[in-house]
Amino acid sequence: MNRPSDPPELRMLPAPPPSPASRNPQRGKKLALSKVKNGQEVKITSIQLGPAKRDQLYDQGIRVTRHARVLHNDHKGRVILRIGSELFILGRLETARMFVVVT
Repeated sequence: MNRPSDPPELRMLPAPPPSPASRNPQRGKKLALSKVKNGQEVKITSIQLGPAKRDQLYDQGIRVTRHARVLHNDHKGRVILRIGSELFILGRLETARMFVVVT
């Protein structure tokens, strides 16, 4: 029974569907490779290392504009990348100075 002094009955509204940005907040942002989460696809946009180290990465096949998947990131610097059919393990120095866009 409703009496005048009873509070009105409250109903819960359905939650709105998640927006694409909330599903992957990193998508489209330029980040250091060391900040990317496991399992994400990235595009390498810049490598800010010295000429010798950058040339070494280029010779191995890690170049600007290449697409890669982050297989493992322990967020301490070490990252395992898959580029094509090859796997690369990169250290703290490289991952902090390589910038990518999450695709």
